[in-house]
Amino acid sequence: MSPTTAIVELVRYALSDPSVRDEIRAIASEHDTDTSKTAHENEDLIDVHAAGKLLGMTAAAVRSAAYRGTLASHHIGRRLRFRASELPPQRR
Repeated sequence: MSPTTAIVELVRYALSDPSVRDEIRAIASEHDTDTSKTAHENEDLIDVHAAGKLLGMTAAAVRSAAYRGTLASHHIGRRLRFRASELPPQRR
C-alpha cells in the first residue's frame, strides 16, 4: 500500500466518526463567520503619497518608516502600498 493510499484510508476512517465530522463542521463555521479578514483583504491599497497625506508626513518619510518596519506596508512588485486601516490610528 502506498503512503498516499494509507493516508486516504486513515482520513476516511476518521471521517466515519460522527464526533470528528462535528468538529470539522464547527471549525468550518468559525471560518465562515470570520469575515473581517476577508473584508480587510478586499480593502483598497493606497500609495506612498496618499499614506503621507493621511499621516501628515512626506512621501520620503513614509517610505523610510516602511523600510524600517515601523509602518505596515505591502510590496506589490517594486511598488510600496498601504492599507488605511493598518496605519497608526492616532495619526489618521
